[in-house]
Amino acid sequence: MDLVNEYLRSVAALLPKAQREDIIAELRDTILTRIEERESDLGRPLTDDEVEAVLREVGHPLVIAARYREGPQHVVGPALYPYWLFALKAAILLQIAAAVVAVIVRTVVFGNFPQVLGQAIGSGVVGVLVSLGAVTGAVWILERRGARIDYLDRWRVRDLRLLEIATWDTSTLREWIAARQAQHRRDRPEPPPQHPLRETSPVARGLALIVVGTALILWWTGVLSLGLDLGADDLRRFDISLGDLGTVRWSAFKGVIFWAVLAYLVALVVQGALLLAWPRARRPQGALQAARGAVLLGFCAWLNTASPLAATLGLGSFGDFTQRMAMLAQSPPVPLAPIVTIFVVSLAVSGVLLLLRGLWDLATGGLGREPGRPHELSGSAR
Repeated sequence: MDLVNEYLRSVAALLPKAQREDIIAELRDTILTRIEERESDLGRPLTDDEVEAVLREVGHPLVIAARYREGPQHVVGPALYPYWLFALKAAILLQIAAAVVAVIVRTVVFGNFPQVLGQAIGSGVVGVLVSLGAVTGAVWILERRGARIDYLDRWRVRDLRLLEIATWDTSTLREWIAARQAQHRRDRPEPPPQHPLRETSPVARGLALIVVGTALILWWTGVLSLGLDLGADDLRRFDISLGDLGTVRWSAFKGVIFWAVLAYLVALVVQGALLLAWPRARRPQGALQAARGAVLLGFCAWLNTASPLAATLGLGSFGDFTQRMAMLAQSPPVPLAPIVTIFVVSLAVSGVLLLLRGLWDLATGGLGREPGRPHELSGSAR
């Protein structure tokens, strides 16, 4: 009986507490009945080896416990498997694209192609493994929580072409290249002009935000190395000098802005998920977009007035900006300050546009239009 008790104890450790006693009692009766029948056939008590053989016939504790466990018994179920495969292939394509860009840029800068290729392959493998874990973890949570994605119920035919990524392989790529070459050989009529106000599909925008946001998060946290971190020596190869920015402790500066930038990148992924799950929820999307714009504007204002870069990059008037831009006309090496200024101003302009569009969608709900359809002003002629 010691073997039976030890077996039941192992099974009980894998069962849910609420049903543990009832299941173990039922399983004990089943096992003891089998042992008694075997002893009756043999006319003697069973040896330990024979009892263990009976327990093996009943099944391994992991298998027995799984029969009584509630909920899904798989990591990725058949309902979400196509979407898991689609997301995984899209993530792998992103890693390949990032690796190719890194190889090209770093080969131009450093010229050591074998070393650059090795680093890109290493970063790509790590990125693929992280993407596999992230996608599988997300699907696992959806399976266990029974969450529903609005897009899976309210999909549109115009968005289905994106799912062709799930069928891509080497033969598909060869066929696509051959088709493109044949297409260029033929004379084709000019395509009809598209509506100037037609929007991108919300599914495409959502996937783009998720993919780009995830890649930037992995790069910002150091998990994925794109090979684009340039030092002072690298900048000199492009005839760019650090100038006054050479006194800035860049590692300390990154520590100051690390969590703020990470939160912004997470917001990108959240907005992409919101676009996929609820493409018609214009007001929540507008609120998140307006918040992103406000954060960008606040970040640019902080860079200009209170950051460690303010002494070098601070602009008090438009005259300061024009004077900074005039530095680009100097003979090489060109100071880094005007280049960074252009980047900060571009961020500020992007923040203004995001804020205005977000406030518009928040206030009007997109004028009642469906995502991806032309704007239709109320009161227009019918």
